[in-house]
Amino acid sequence: MAESRRRRVDQGRLTGTSHTEVSRFWRTVDETFLPALEKGDTQAAQTAYATMTAAYVVHRAEIEKIVANVNRMNQAIRKRCGERDQRFAIITWSCSASSC
Repeated sequence: MAESRRRRVDQGRLTGTSHTEVSRFWRTVDETFLPALEKGDTQAAQTAYATMTAAYVVHRAEIEKIVANVNRMNQAIRKRCGERDQRFAIITWSCSASSC
């Protein structure tokens, strides 16, 4: 249970700003942009579009950071796995050699 909670906290830290900006984007689409288009209010639609664009730009930058962090984590995991595989092979071959 604590592990699951810790994972959720880590994910929240990882995606917090991204989620906030995505929410702002879609809230603007639903509450301002589409209604403005339906009413033919070009000025309100342009203002909403500028807000959506700003939210997207921040969200995209956060996604780029997330991808870079995940790639670094994956690289570290692959390195540790390779080191463990090498140790396991040495132990296996040592045990095999000593039983001859």
